[in-house]
Amino acid sequence: MRFLDRFLEKFPTPRQIREREAEIQARRTSQASQWATRYFPVEMRRAATSVAFALCEIECLDTAMFDPNSRLIEDLKMTDLEPAQVVMHSEKEFGIQIPDSDAEKLATVSQWVHYLHERA
Repeated sequence: MRFLDRFLEKFPTPRQIREREAEIQARRTSQASQWATRYFPVEMRRAATSVAFALCEIECLDTAMFDPNSRLIEDLKMTDLEPAQVVMHSEKEFGIQIPDSDAEKLATVSQWVHYLHERA
C-alpha cells in the first residue's frame, strides 16, 4: 500500500469527511422514515420521522433502540438538557414555537409525535 493511501486512511480529507457525514445523514433519514412507517399512520409520518431523526441525531441512537412508548429521560437516558435539543430541532423543522410548559409535559416519543402532528 502506498504511503498516501495509508495516510488518507488515518487522516481523511475534508471532502472524505463531508461524504461520510452525508452517508450517515442519509442512513439516519432512511432509518427514521422506516421507523415512522412501522409505528404511525400516514398522516402522522412527517412528525414521527422528524422526532425519530432528532433522536438519532441528538442521542446517536439507532431506531431499534426506541419505540413510541419510550420515555425520553428514563428509557433513553437523556439528560435534562437533551430534550431541549429535541424542542429546538422540532421548532426549526416545523416552524413553530413550543412553549416550555408544553415541552415539560412531553415525556414519551409518542407524545412528541402527536404534539407535532397536531400543531404542524
